[in-house]
Amino acid sequence: MRLAKRVEESGYTRSWIERISATATRRAREEDGNTSSGNGLPSFFVIGPPRTGTTWLYEILRERTLLPAPTKETRFFDKHFHRGIDWYRAHYAHAAPHRHIGEIAPTYFASIEAVS
Repeated sequence: MRLAKRVEESGYTRSWIERISATATRRAREEDGNTSSGNGLPSFFVIGPPRTGTTWLYEILRERTLLPAPTKETRFFDKHFHRGIDWYRAHYAHAAPHRHIGEIAPTYFASIEAVS
């Protein structure tokens, strides 16, 4: 039996990251026929309470990784989830295959919406 079917039958509810990953994987297959290339979504998040150095870390990482543009924080997982994955992915439109993609989001730390 396929894993997805077993998970569904168990009553397990997929988290937002699993839902986003499944959507991104499906779209990657539709667009280029495989999933080996990046999906244009973050592979890491920095989440911490405000005033704990996240801006400093943002400044350090922005030269070494790909962070969202044109805004520092997308607030996708706590305020803009309803806009959909394409809206979120547009913040990483200038992705280069050799750079890690990430988001630094102190607002997610205390957000019920972001963690569910």
